[in-house]
Amino acid sequence: MKCFLPGWKRILPQIRKFVIFTFDDGYKDNLLYAYPVFRKYNTPFTVYVTNSFPEKYAILWWYIIEDMVLKNNNISYSFSDCSINADCATYIKKETAFSSLRGLITKFNEENLENELTGFFNKYGYGISDFNKEMTLTWEEVTQLARDPLVTIGAHTLNHYNLCNLTDEQSFREISESKRLIESKINCEVKHFSYPLGMYRTRETGHVKNINFMTATTTKTANIFSSHIDYPFTLPRISVNALTTEKVMTLQVNGFFPAILNRFHRVIH
Repeated sequence: MKCFLPGWKRILPQIRKFVIFTFDDGYKDNLLYAYPVFRKYNTPFTVYVTNSFPEKYAILWWYIIEDMVLKNNNISYSFSDCSINADCATYIKKETAFSSLRGLITKFNEENLENELTGFFNKYGYGISDFNKEMTLTWEEVTQLARDPLVTIGAHTLNHYNLCNLTDEQSFREISESKRLIESKINCEVKHFSYPLGMYRTRETGHVKNINFMTATTTKTANIFSSHIDYPFTLPRISVNALTTEKVMTLQVNGFFPAILNRFHRVIH
């Protein structure tokens, strides 16, 4: 889950401190666990949907390699132009191995991603579609969420590819078709976007603007300031995850944690 303070001109002057909660990708736990809590406290939130999730062809490689690393003491494989041999004997080494694999996979050519990963996954007893059905929302569930005024559905590309690895045409299609298809499913305009993996360039911010999104969020950890009015397509967010304790969240909500992280420099774009 991510949270950020949006830079909309009509509300910034009136509100001194506020927060928006966002969820990336479109996992089923957004509906099963998060939604009841947000309904209980009448709190709005946003779900950025990757179309391949409800379409059920997503490759949830991050969950597969996490499970793989946890269950093995060593991970080795030769890909088409690189190889990995990671020691996973201890918890610390497992974290290092996961980070290495994640960094490696995010650099793969997206068109060959399935081919690159199929043999690797099969070697360790996994299928390319593992974790998909049980972990991702269906279109019916996305629509159910969209019907509630508390929930905003945003776009997160067709396939959750690293947009920086794509051609200009492919990048534009990933963004524009994601918006179009979601709108056709939920019968509602999609106004907000999130970059997969937080990866983007000036090209992508231009596409988002030209496709008529109102905002786009990144994975940069920073507070929102009035200056973000001029940079609505690179809004930072603050990550909330399993390592976020109550004390850490207090620091995040107060803006102190991002301030320390950025050495009290304002991250605007």
